[in-house]
Amino acid sequence: MKIPNCYDPVEQERRRDLAYNAKIMRLPCCQGCGQRITSEQYLDLEPFGLKGYACEKCVSRHTFYTDDLEEN
Repeated sequence: MKIPNCYDPVEQERRRDLAYNAKIMRLPCCQGCGQRITSEQYLDLEPFGLKGYACEKCVSRHTFYTDDLEEN
């Protein structure tokens, strides 16, 4: 008795992988790094007059303490 393809673990993983990739490809890209935004948080750039979003990593990379302003 042959097991149907839908029960084959390799086929199940292939389908899961295709579904995951399709979901990721629908996500918007970060305007800073160009990667798909997969983080829990993002920054909407529209209030700053820019179209698009920034990922959590880019926001963190470009966030500084106000003490740094006083030194300059």
